[in-house]
Amino acid sequence: MIIRAKTVTPEVMAIMHQLEAIGKTTPTLALMVDDRVVLVPQREIIMFDVSGVEITMQTTKKIYHVRGQLKRTLAKLNVNDFVQVSKNAVLNLNYLETLEASFSGNMMAHLSNGLKVMVSRKYLPALKTKLGM
Repeated sequence: MIIRAKTVTPEVMAIMHQLEAIGKTTPTLALMVDDRVVLVPQREIIMFDVSGVEITMQTTKKIYHVRGQLKRTLAKLNVNDFVQVSKNAVLNLNYLETLEASFSGNMMAHLSNGLKVMVSRKYLPALKTKLGM
């Protein structure tokens, strides 16, 4: 792939990283659930929530509880659709309906399935960037 630009700006670098990430992600996420591997389409994943080493994944059809690290799971996801909003939570932007101000500079994300997720002010700039704000 060849990308041409007069200068290498942060915007050009961001586009290059997004293009590289597209080739690294798959449309499904393989999960080890009990003694079997379950393939979950990424478009059905609403959010992830982590507690210790357990990841709870909410999808449009089911809730999965798997062991793992959030960092490794994030690396497998489409970077254009998913964003980390706190130390413990990742959202699929396709299911985000509204954001409202909360206490201490945090925000509350309201998802299309009725879930509410706290957005930490530390992760708010990345979310705003993804939303084009």
